[in-house]
Amino acid sequence: MGKRRNVRVYAYSNEGSICEPFQDFVARMNYLLEEIPEEYRAKSEIEITTCSSYGDYIADVYVYFDHPETDEEYASRLAHEAATKEYNMRRERELFEALKLKYGDA
Repeated sequence: MGKRRNVRVYAYSNEGSICEPFQDFVARMNYLLEEIPEEYRAKSEIEITTCSSYGDYIADVYVYFDHPETDEEYASRLAHEAATKEYNMRRERELFEALKLKYGDA
């Protein structure tokens, strides 16, 4: 049985140019804050990164919050981890068998 984790929920993601009046941007952020469940608002975070290339400026904006894994998320993660483990074992076995054919058992 795996240990429970926190889940990161992206409430907003904008990748690219932000070209709008500041007041509109702040209004959108306030709206997003209201959409985040109240118990997670105080710890919600915003991440803004920028880069420029040939005179164009790009801003990536992410708003997110973490919450404890629900029973459904926990079960889904465990199933995904088990399927990934099985897939990796099968691929390794296929590779092993292919190498045995190529090089023999020696």
